[in-house]
Formats: sequence, C-alpha cells, structure tokens
Amino acid sequence: MGVRELVVGRSSGKSAWQHLKDKWASSRAEDRWQEAFKRAYNPLGLRPGDLVDMGLTGDESYEVDSVIWYATPAGSPDFTRYGLRPLIGDGYPKLLEAMEGDGPGEVIHAIFEPIEDLPLDDELIELLEGAEIPHENEHGQQLVYVKDFQTEADVHAFGKDWALTRLATFTFNFYDPDDEQAYVSVDALDEPHNTASAYEGRAIDAAEINAIGTVSG
Repeated sequence: MGVRELVVGRSSGKSAWQHLKDKWASSRAEDRWQEAFKRAYNPLGLRPGDLVDMGLTGDESYEVDSVIWYATPAGSPDFTRYGLRPLIGDGYPKLLEAMEGDGPGEVIHAIFEPIEDLPLDDELIELLEGAEIPHENEHGQQLVYVKDFQTEADVHAFGKDWALTRLATFTFNFYDPDDEQAYVSVDALDEPHNTASAYEGRAIDAAEINAIGTVSG
C-alpha cells in the first residue's frame, strides 16, 4: 500500500487513514461519554442496554434505550429519566424517573408515558407558568392538575454507541390534588426548537423496579 492509497484509499472503500480517523473519533466520543456519565445522577445504576423488569410480578420487561440526566440549579432536585423500550410486543416506550427526595439518600420513583408534542407558543408558556393546568386523564375525566414545581435543567441524554446529546430545558411538573400519585410533566425547549413534550405519569414503589442485567453482556 502506497502513501496515496493510505490517505485516499482504494476505489472500493475507505482509506487506512480514514479508518484510523474513525477509530480516533470513536475513542474520543467514548471518552467524552464516559466522563460525562460518571457525573450523572444515576441512583438505579442503569446504562443503555440494561434490562429492567417492571411491576410487582415482574411481567413487563424493557431494555434501557437512554439515560437522561436533568442537572438542575442548586436548590432543585436532580432527576434522571431512563428511556425504556418494551422487549416484547408493540407496547409504548416509557420513561422511568428517579428523583432526589428530601431525606438523605431518598429516591422518589415514577413511570411516565408520552402524551403529545406541542408547539411552544406564548399561550402555552403562560399556561405552564401558572399554578394549574387542565388535563384529561386516561378515563376521559376532565381534571385540574396543580403545580408541583418547575425548574431549569441542563439535560444530558446518554444513548447507545456513545451517543451524547445536551439540551437546555424548562421542566414543569403538576399533580392531581385528588390523587397525589398522578402527575403530568412537560419539558419545554426554547429556541431554536420551540417545542414542548408532555408526559403522564404515576408514582411507583422501588419494589416494582428490578434491573436484571444487560442485553450485550
């Protein structure tokens, strides 16, 4: 192999130099991913590729597609949402949330499902910044949910193959005053995205979560 072939490669494929650059790029991406992941709030110790059984009977199995860390300003609880993909059937993806509680080492858990994505306009911003929002639950009941908290967050989304995405978001959480275990959460992304993603969720007990290993071994 000559120098030119090393750099530009054969007509049938990549050059050795390109393969080397790809390897270096992958190594740097892995290093950045690993370094950032060490800092993440990750009370369940899960990584993309891990398996999780949900429910007291362990009859719902999921693979962790992503680990999404919401790093919040001082005074607000950090929390992480684990993107879960069902291993069997065509079930909807879920978000398993783990949030810092008030006591030392306390963790609050919830499970969310996506509702819809909305354009982030002035009307929606005014609604989210208010004390309550209207919400139709899964039974078709028209309810009013009360503001629990809102916070800015620097979001780090860790995916497979060392994928790492960072976004700045405002997160708004609301609860049903007649059922304080029921939540609505909205992630609002400002310019240039100008979108809001809404999720409906419910508090769950830690006993309902069982990390059972990894897909990749």
